[in-house]
Amino acid sequence: MSDPSIPLACQNLLHDWANYLDTKSWDRMPTIFAPRIDVDYSAVGTLKATTVEPSVYIDHYSSPSQLGNPEVQSHHFIGACKWTRESESNVRVIFQIMAVHRRAPKDGAAVLATGHGINTIDFTQVEGEWKIVAIKVGVLFIEGDFEGIFKP
Repeated sequence: MSDPSIPLACQNLLHDWANYLDTKSWDRMPTIFAPRIDVDYSAVGTLKATTVEPSVYIDHYSSPSQLGNPEVQSHHFIGACKWTRESESNVRVIFQIMAVHRRAPKDGAAVLATGHGINTIDFTQVEGEWKIVAIKVGVLFIEGDFEGIFKP
């Protein structure tokens, strides 16, 4: 059951974040972010940036070397969530995640990799609207050939 002190808008933003990654809805993604965000994907060896425009995150993950590659599909399953109301205008969620990745080149066998982890997303109010202000990825373990998904 959801905590009534956690705005439904934050829960919807968590869903939208995963859905936009999986459906490659890069044009819709700016709507879920605050004007400046912190990103920490260092646990998977990629982007770590502080107080950057969301375009830094979106451009990185929509690129052909990442999820923007048409041969790459993903499905980010969100598991149990621990929501915390940090203040009137700040909310945090720590959640289980299983991120399935598949690369299916036309001329070769599919490569599969699944990451299991604990992620953290922070939300803040911007002009009365809830937005994502920080994302941090935590890895417990990875199955399969994760590097093979994103190799050139």
